[in-house]
Amino acid sequence: MPKAKGLPEASLALTPVEWGYIGGLIDADGSIGIYRTRSESEKYNAENYYLRLIITNNSVALMGWLKQNLGGGVDPRRIQSERHSETYNWHCTQSHAAAVIRQCRASLKVKADQADVALEFIDGFTNQSGRHGMTPEVREQRRGYWKLMASLKGHASRSRRD
Repeated sequence: MPKAKGLPEASLALTPVEWGYIGGLIDADGSIGIYRTRSESEKYNAENYYLRLIITNNSVALMGWLKQNLGGGVDPRRIQSERHSETYNWHCTQSHAAAVIRQCRASLKVKADQADVALEFIDGFTNQSGRHGMTPEVREQRRGYWKLMASLKGHASRSRRD
């Protein structure tokens, strides 16, 4: 299998079963999201959107395996209460996230629609950023994907806060 753009060489050794396992992790413990950032400074009145893939788990060994085979980053999550164990987020963004999603797309069941929206978002992505003159049409297209993803995730009230 050729190396997918955005993935480390180690991902070449992953078997279809392992990609299916990663898909199961995303379905059960993951998040596929399109996020918005805003800058309200005088210099940059910008609105940007980006794809982010996260898998949350309390296994340090699993987080190490994901990082070794998929790249990305691992960060500890803030503990919500003393009753909760320490958990970690493995994460990646943009084309890296899309490459992981593409490799395990066939095994996604719960988040299949979110994966499809994420891939459509990335496939239409250009390098136009807000501070370098993003056109109103591009901004509206990205905002549309952001709202669609929010509705698929059950965050309709968040997507209404423009």
